[in-house]
Amino acid sequence: MVLQHFSKVNTPKVVNIRVNAGMIPSDHWIQDPEVGGGRMIGEGCHFVDLASALVASNPTKVMAMGTRKGNGSALLNDNLTIILSFADGSIANITYTADGSKAQEKEFVEMFGGGLSASINDFKDVTLFSGDFDKKVKKLPAQNKGQKEMLDAWIEGLKTGKPAISIDTILLNSLATIQTIESLTLGAALDVNLAILK
Repeated sequence: MVLQHFSKVNTPKVVNIRVNAGMIPSDHWIQDPEVGGGRMIGEGCHFVDLASALVASNPTKVMAMGTRKGNGSALLNDNLTIILSFADGSIANITYTADGSKAQEKEFVEMFGGGLSASINDFKDVTLFSGDFDKKVKKLPAQNKGQKEMLDAWIEGLKTGKPAISIDTILLNSLATIQTIESLTLGAALDVNLAILK
């Protein structure tokens, strides 16, 4: 729905993603750096993928900042903001927090570009904006995060030999996710470039 709304926009886009993830106890397996790798690696990666899919471009730079809680590993920081830039000039901001209220929705996504806007509220409803006054709200019959569509696209790729997502996109999004932790550690923006894997 959102991708169709922006299908004729050829200029860079701005994406804002807020994840009110909720607290997970420190003794949970995902909070073990060697077992779960922390929440950014385990869950935050999906929002890097989402931002990349929304702008239909690969990440080129990542910068992350997180709150300071004791002397824990950057891997375990689950209160952070990530800024991504993309090859087409688009940018995305991802705010991931464990410290919010459970009364608030978990995920909120906004996108802007070419005089259009859209918002996705907890993957239950979508609002599409255009012009000065046009606003259309579409409520979904049930929460839909796209898992079925993802599996359908993957199966179709197996049948046809044409992947649903290019290997470069998969690698660059994965690298950007890992570099989020490095950026937190170094306090610097990092280029997302597959050449560092060689």
